[in-house]
Amino acid sequence: MGWLNEMLDRNVKSDVIEAYVKLFEDYAKTSDLEGIYDDTTAKVQGIDLKGITGQNMEKVIEYIRRCLFEWGGMGRVLGRQKYKGLEEKLKDLVREYSSTLDNFRKV
Repeated sequence: MGWLNEMLDRNVKSDVIEAYVKLFEDYAKTSDLEGIYDDTTAKVQGIDLKGITGQNMEKVIEYIRRCLFEWGGMGRVLGRQKYKGLEEKLKDLVREYSSTLDNFRKV
């Protein structure tokens, strides 16, 4: 009977996975995920990352945060205590990798 329980477990897991995929697909159809991504990239595209100032950096972080939370669906993860201060880390990373990020813009 162990094999039967194992098979039932697999079927149940498969059904649960299918249900979650369907939920995500339905959500993607009713939300503007592409618009969020396109809006974020368009807004960040015009900012000089090498000479970024405090006010411009705040805008970049706001755009990236929105994109991560809404487009990337990362609100639950990034809301955890260990990710507090994410904005400050992002600021440092944008400054550090500004040349690399500029190269990606050219692709």
